[in-house]
Amino acid sequence: MSPAVLTTDRLILRAPEARDRDAFVGFCMDERSKWFGGPLTSSDARDAFDTWMSMADAASQGECYLSIALRDTGETIGRAGIRSGDDRPEAEIAYALYSSDHEGQGFASEAAVALREWGFGALGLDTLVSYIAPDNHRSAALVLRIGATQDPTATPWPKYDDLNVFRHPKGSFL
Repeated sequence: MSPAVLTTDRLILRAPEARDRDAFVGFCMDERSKWFGGPLTSSDARDAFDTWMSMADAASQGECYLSIALRDTGETIGRAGIRSGDDRPEAEIAYALYSSDHEGQGFASEAAVALREWGFGALGLDTLVSYIAPDNHRSAALVLRIGATQDPTATPWPKYDDLNVFRHPKGSFL
């Protein structure tokens, strides 16, 4: 099965490609990656990218991050995906923009909504959540803007049981 390609008005979400490496490595070495296990050394970031690339075929089942690229230029600006492994009790919508230059323009929201529609539609998922650190206020605000609600009764992710769980509704909000 081919990896997924999702398109929005401004974005293409696609399997990672070799041309995404530099943007990904730069992000992983920056403090911005703290919500994703970073910062990493250059070597560790390259290894993480190679692992991500090796999993690209799993993207068709929602098991791999997709690269976020701008439709008009092809520039890779982040990654986003639906993840259900690693002992998560529910499938998760996760996202990251690699540079602050792309924040505040709705790109992460647009990607998250596309993933939500794909997850509930083509993938046939019953639930989708986002696991967000209590002090990651920007990410919490984003999921609330696109219609998610905090669910204090949700089963926590055992690996990171201090994260807040936000439940995504079925339906379109943007």
